[in-house]
Amino acid sequence: EHLVREPEFVTAFLDLPPSEIDDQIFTELLKIMMRALEHHPEYADLHYHCSCIFHRLDQTEQAIRESQQALEINPRYLNALIHLGKLYMKTNQDDQAIQRLKAAVAGGANFADVHYLLGNLYRRQGSLDNARVHYHRALKINDQFQAARQALVEMAA
Repeated sequence: EHLVREPEFVTAFLDLPPSEIDDQIFTELLKIMMRALEHHPEYADLHYHCSCIFHRLDQTEQAIRESQQALEINPRYLNALIHLGKLYMKTNQDDQAIQRLKAAVAGGANFADVHYLLGNLYRRQGSLDNARVHYHRALKINDQFQAARQALVEMAA
């Protein structure tokens, strides 16, 4: 019940830098999260946080499944859309990643880092015009975004 009332508790753990005891910490946190899900399977936040914990434990397939569940409950859940996009990107499911990240942008997540990810995905697919568009959008939002600037320089070379 504490996790339901205080989602920042889980976020605080997820914000910790990687360490040697991650497996211990996040395995225990996952057990607690699974108990919370038993009582509240309809809470998208719990599924999203569970996905983040699975990701931290390097269990990508389970992380994808939980993000998908969060989005079935709340299709406009921006953090889950972005997270699932990153997971799809990690597993080379580029079309699905693009779909999720574009949905996040359409839903209001017009963030430089999301456009940068889209640029990377399009670049990886060889769609350089689309990549440039998203790198430029990232720079329009944050003109100090060096990774986007560097990507454009590399593409020009």
